[in-house]
Amino acid sequence: MDLLERTLVDTLKERLGAGVSLTLTNNRRTLISISRRGGLCDVRLSRRFALADALTIDGLVSYLAGGARTLPRVVREFMNRAPSPELMRRKALKKLKSAGEVHNLADIAGEVNTQYFGGALSFRITWGKAPTKVKSRGGNITLGSYDSDLNLVRVHPALDMASVPRRFVEYIVYHELTHKKLGTRMGENGVRRVHDAVFREMERGFTHYEAARKWEKENIQAILRARRKLKSASADERAST
Repeated sequence: MDLLERTLVDTLKERLGAGVSLTLTNNRRTLISISRRGGLCDVRLSRRFALADALTIDGLVSYLAGGARTLPRVVREFMNRAPSPELMRRKALKKLKSAGEVHNLADIAGEVNTQYFGGALSFRITWGKAPTKVKSRGGNITLGSYDSDLNLVRVHPALDMASVPRRFVEYIVYHELTHKKLGTRMGENGVRRVHDAVFREMERGFTHYEAARKWEKENIQAILRARRKLKSASADERAST
């Protein structure tokens, strides 16, 4: 724990009192997680809050103490724009892999960038890690994501199958590069505008948009099964090491 992180922990403990248990995490998706049991409150907080200013900390304290029913705008804005601490950045970029068993993301991204964005976008791309948790036999799955902090596109490894058309992987990459192209836009309420009308209109610029959406709808259960297989394989690999 570095000096900034220690200062964050000491400040929150002093202002929130003994009823709060605080753990700093490297989680880059869920930045705040709260579990309340009786009079105790367990808080898991991203290390990036060590970079927060005084107003953000004030809003965070109000929320954690129960004084604010929803996450204050100043905290949401910080979460949307704050860069990752260097340790998190190095860890996230340590093992990037664009060449899959079937699909090569570097080749696909290069073609998509050239065809739709004039080759003007600069970014990293990688297959995501095999999942370690699958909540249910159905449910949702995030097939791709764009991380603006790292300038990194991730594609779910369940799509690295011969049964998944290259055109569909191209669509996922195009979708995420559209996020990069448009950047983060905020609504009047301070909430990020992700898949708004502007985004949807640009997304439909993908040549095979309708076919890709149709294929996804018809094959989502097969993708979910592939995810469960990846989860099982990952668990077996960890058990053997």
